[in-house]
Amino acid sequence: MGALGITDAQAAKLDEKIRTTSRSWERQPFSSYDLTNNNSQIKRLEQKLSEASRGFVGWEFAGGHAEANTEMNRLQLFFDERPNEQQRAVLKAGGFKWAPSQDAWQRQLTDNAIYSAGRIDFIKPSDGKTVREHQPKVPARNGGAR
Repeated sequence: MGALGITDAQAAKLDEKIRTTSRSWERQPFSSYDLTNNNSQIKRLEQKLSEASRGFVGWEFAGGHAEANTEMNRLQLFFDERPNEQQRAVLKAGGFKWAPSQDAWQRQLTDNAIYSAGRIDFIKPSDGKTVREHQPKVPARNGGAR
């Protein structure tokens, strides 16, 4: 009784079911594996949230800049001038799409987006670092590679 989302009548039914069940090895309303699954789901979602807030800083490149729009979950590329036809083909091949509403080339902000951006020569950072150095990979659990 008093659990969130369960009325007193429902709690009484659960208590009665536990008392009268012929299988007496479980004396709680939920199986232990149900609770374990919930805990693993909570841990997975907490990790996903922490990865989403890992602090992407973006970079400047010749003719524009890249930035992460974390609210929209997009890696966005802003150019000072319209990219030429060959550059647009490379951007499209790298999974970027033109978003007129944002006035930017963009794709979903994932590790693959960072890798893809790192392979495009004309958007390499002008400070000499690599794209990956601007967005380091999140360390894997247990110290292993991810």
